[in-house]
Amino acid sequence: MTPEELSAARRYIMKNEGRRAEVYFDSLGIPTIGVGFNLLRSDAREKIGALDLDHDRLLGREQVLSDEQIEALFAADVCTAMRAAASLVPGWSALAVARKTALTDMAFNLGAAGLAKFSRLIAAVNREQWDVAAAEIVNSRYARQVGPRARRNALAIRLGDMAEETCE
Repeated sequence: MTPEELSAARRYIMKNEGRRAEVYFDSLGIPTIGVGFNLLRSDAREKIGALDLDHDRLLGREQVLSDEQIEALFAADVCTAMRAAASLVPGWSALAVARKTALTDMAFNLGAAGLAKFSRLIAAVNREQWDVAAAEIVNSRYARQVGPRARRNALAIRLGDMAEETCE
């Protein structure tokens, strides 16, 4: 992604995830902090420790993140998500920005392995079958879990455009 594309993806993901300095529980009950940072993921203790914070104290709401700490976690995760999505699409560089953004958002939300499980979606994207790809998003457990977010991603995949008003 170009810097402009990365910036667009960051804004979109931030709108979808929100930003919180203190622990909250996501729609699946997972303790989360910052911009969608899952505190139960395998590398959470290491990443939180690298910020001179105590994982258990964060979970216990005895500590909160600073703006700089939120940004450090978010920046790393957005880049990881973008690389994961790009690795699944050989024609990544030719995709419309909206499609890159939607796939990056899905990788951010689901993780690399989660997005990779969308094999029919990825196959449809690689064949440029945008209606099929969008339907794969809408007709998934992911869509039932995240609702409007999945519909926005499906629309971006189908149309190759992401108007600002599509983000609630």
